[in-house]
Amino acid sequence: MWEVPTEYILDGRRLKLGSGKAARAAQRVTNDLEDWSPGANAPDFDRFVWVEGEKVGHLTPFTITKPTKSQDLNKIDWARRVTAPMPLRVINKLMRQGILDPDGPLSPVLPKFKERMVWVGLEYFRSRPQGIELRDLTDDALRFFALVLSYAKASGSCSGRSPKFSTSIMPRTDFATMFRLANLDNILRDKSFYEIVKIASCYEIDKTGHIKRVISIDPRYSNGTLEEPLPNNKLDTAQFVIGEAKINVRDWLEGIQHGTDILSEFDADHGDTQIGALGMRTERVFGRQELAPIFVFRNLGSSKKEAFARDVQEAEECVIRLHMGS
Repeated sequence: MWEVPTEYILDGRRLKLGSGKAARAAQRVTNDLEDWSPGANAPDFDRFVWVEGEKVGHLTPFTITKPTKSQDLNKIDWARRVTAPMPLRVINKLMRQGILDPDGPLSPVLPKFKERMVWVGLEYFRSRPQGIELRDLTDDALRFFALVLSYAKASGSCSGRSPKFSTSIMPRTDFATMFRLANLDNILRDKSFYEIVKIASCYEIDKTGHIKRVISIDPRYSNGTLEEPLPNNKLDTAQFVIGEAKINVRDWLEGIQHGTDILSEFDADHGDTQIGALGMRTERVFGRQELAPIFVFRNLGSSKKEAFARDVQEAEECVIRLHMGS
């Protein structure tokens, strides 16, 4: 049986960040739902919806199964997602915030997503892998390492589904473009990105809620010590799998350094065409000319229809604060 979830999408191409229009648009969504009032005349014509599209158009009309009564609209929880440009250096902060500030507007609500958030600091490179100098690792570079490690370490957690379900922070800009935005193509000109990621995978941060960072060895990826991490072969054999299709994490990371993002291609061919689907597209940071990759923040909890405007405003204000503080 085919099911099509109902979505309302606020068009960010028209509702520019900081314009104040997003909350007003969210209120119009609430009004639209109340005016539509599905279920009020069931089982009449308004119980059916015609959906256009190559994949599902031949299956229309779809029957509205929920709500069955118009007053039940007040009981429906609508899952929230936020799409916004975000400087890479902010991503690490959000990884940390997702652990310590579970009620933040961009923080995931499910514990499994908090567990999969990987924070990366300079301490992870104390052994100077590939001869890298710590002074060369910018904030944006560190945050890119955090992002790829979050996906790499969670690669086996969603077998059979799109890799977008690996974490709650999903890039719409492809990883190869973000690699260049972080200037890693210059920083690692004569070095192996994969081998450096492999060393960084040996470390993890305490996730028990301590404000102070406590770095330890991740025993899943290392047989060594803080000073000599000694990575094992776990990352070498890690894979993303959907049905019979699979790609190696190593091939993905090595490809990024050479300008290709096979994870985005894999998701397009076998998943949901979400990860990196906007290719090289970026947007400007609020109040500045700086370009930033675009992300979708998922698993943010849910809202009743009367809270749409408030929750959208809180999310927009959070994005602006992060931009201004970056």
